[in-house]
Amino acid sequence: MRKILYTLRYGDGRTKAFLIGIISSLFLAIVCGALCFVSNPLIFGGAAFALAIVAAVLVVKAGFTSVDGDTDSADAGPAGPGAKARQGADEQPARPAQRPAEAVDVGPKKQSAKEGPEALPGRPENVPDEPVRREPLEAVTDADPEIQSRPVREVPADVPDAPPAADRPAGKSDTDKESKKEKTSKKRDEMPEDEPEEEPEGRKRPAKQKKAVEEETEDDEDDESSVTYLKQYTQKNMTKLFKTVRVKGDPTAILIDLCESERIRQCPAYVWQAKGQICFLLLEKSPRTVSFAASEVLDVTNRPGVSASPKQDYQNLSDLEELKDEFERLMPATFSEGMAGRYSFKKNLYVLGHDIAITPMSLRAMLPKFEFRFKLKDKLLADKSFSDYFKEAYKWKLLWNDGVLTVKEYQERIRHSLSLMALDKKVIDYDFEKNLSQMIHYRLITDEYADYFRARRAEKK
Repeated sequence: MRKILYTLRYGDGRTKAFLIGIISSLFLAIVCGALCFVSNPLIFGGAAFALAIVAAVLVVKAGFTSVDGDTDSADAGPAGPGAKARQGADEQPARPAQRPAEAVDVGPKKQSAKEGPEALPGRPENVPDEPVRREPLEAVTDADPEIQSRPVREVPADVPDAPPAADRPAGKSDTDKESKKEKTSKKRDEMPEDEPEEEPEGRKRPAKQKKAVEEETEDDEDDESSVTYLKQYTQKNMTKLFKTVRVKGDPTAILIDLCESERIRQCPAYVWQAKGQICFLLLEKSPRTVSFAASEVLDVTNRPGVSASPKQDYQNLSDLEELKDEFERLMPATFSEGMAGRYSFKKNLYVLGHDIAITPMSLRAMLPKFEFRFKLKDKLLADKSFSDYFKEAYKWKLLWNDGVLTVKEYQERIRHSLSLMALDKKVIDYDFEKNLSQMIHYRLITDEYADYFRARRAEKK
């Protein structure tokens, strides 16, 4: 019984499996024998006999581990008998005595890879998976006659240069490291800052590396030139450029704030119409032209409350020099939103077609030459309780607020809308008075305007 317990506790995996199989076979044999005795079927008797034979065979093949409680076996493990003595030896191995500070080793003896992973500075590749168990080394003291027989060599105050790699010991001393750092710092101080390191004679830089250096230099030059690239656009150069791209008529200067489809951002440009196309000449690092169908671009929507940065937006316009005044007047007006200390700057933009966002003053410059279809977005414009006459007048008010329309242009458009409403026979008096009241409430017109068009409607009746 004692052997069985020790085998289950300290034996190897194969022996444990045999032992568990024996116990299971005996247990099943007893159960089958009991069932055969109770119910008397021959199958249970045969099964019991077969399991007994299997158990006997396993007993013959299995090997049991016998452990003496007083011995200190390596197979017993840390929890077996004699574990205290062995655990103490593992936890506190004897350390080799340190050499005197005055002595310097000539160099370590060559050791083979078989002596363990710590024998060489780099661990060999074919290291066994399970480390080899070794007995702890005996402590070496200064009283060892072998150590006493070695000569003691004093280290001079000035440490010479490090020995060659073949004669150098595996571990570097602190003195060697400090001297190496001092030499490196001296070399850095002596090396001039502006002059590049000279390549050794007979050694040429690879073609790929040379090409990469040239590309980096070109990129740096491009970054420097990108800041002032607008200086190339003068009145004389623009005249030549208009002839080159065949600009028809008098093009209109605008500022394109953003167009993601054409990768345009805060770019000055000129626009004109030719053969059913709306053409744009972009003043970028290299001038380029883009064109769109007029039916797509003439639809105008608004984009209110876009984030703005007054200190960073359109900073490069100052490089235009001769054309500076022509484009700076087109910059968008910014306004702040939020409470003091937590406000942000915003700006309103207008979108031509799909995604050509321009400033309000750019749209104002284009109005005399293009017939736009305004499809503005606002809460009141989406409200079905307001009539079409009110929504049209409200559009002119939004355009006037953003500076797209002047005061005179706004008044002319409001008068035209009110005249049509006053003469429209489909509009009953109740709806007419309701529209006038709503326009006065939202400050689209004054009371004097309302009285004037009431009288005009009464005359036509």
